[in-house]
Amino acid sequence: AVRLKFPMLVVRHGETDGNLRNVLSGQIDGPENQLNATGKKQVQQTAKNIFAELEERIGSSRLHEVAHSGRLRILSSPITRAKHTAEAFVHHFRERASIALEIVLEDNLKEIAFGKYDGCALEEIDDPEFAALVKRGRETQDGTIDWQGTGESFLAATIRAKQLLEKLNVTHAGDLVIAFSHGTFTSALRTALGDQTLVNHDGIVAFRDRIIGHAAPHWLNDSLDLL
Repeated sequence: AVRLKFPMLVVRHGETDGNLRNVLSGQIDGPENQLNATGKKQVQQTAKNIFAELEERIGSSRLHEVAHSGRLRILSSPITRAKHTAEAFVHHFRERASIALEIVLEDNLKEIAFGKYDGCALEEIDDPEFAALVKRGRETQDGTIDWQGTGESFLAATIRAKQLLEKLNVTHAGDLVIAFSHGTFTSALRTALGDQTLVNHDGIVAFRDRIIGHAAPHWLNDSLDLL
């Protein structure tokens, strides 16, 4: 497992209509995959909660110092629902601290890709074998499904997550990183770090069953003394 050399908070994007319809919203960025009214409210509240927690834990003056020095790093998946979630935090931070933070888009924070039916609900899939894969993927913790070779398995996403974290250990050691990403990929990041809260009673990594909620922040490493 990777051991982070810096504190890192990851945030899942807010709710979308695609989530409500239970579509395969991997790397699709269409109208149905944007934050809906609930999602917009979620990300506003999450931005306030994160700022308040940081102020409480490291103090207002220390938070300003870290931000002014360029060591508060905001990373985001380029997919719009994640980017808009990041923008809500950056906007709130500017209102509260009068500091404009830069959002750096990171391709490796993208959600896993579900292949040729990415963006479809189960009932819209006309390939019975692919539909069976989707059903298995939703009902089990099978990390090997690669969507008939047209997408990315959870194991592959975990390797991508591990490589990203190893890169950030080199480029962001001593920084405070807040990353805005997606549900399943957040589970991949947690798996790469050996997060035991993902492991169920059978010893299986429950990356689907224990996914974090919409607009939910999750500390991958909350050791703020590393700053």
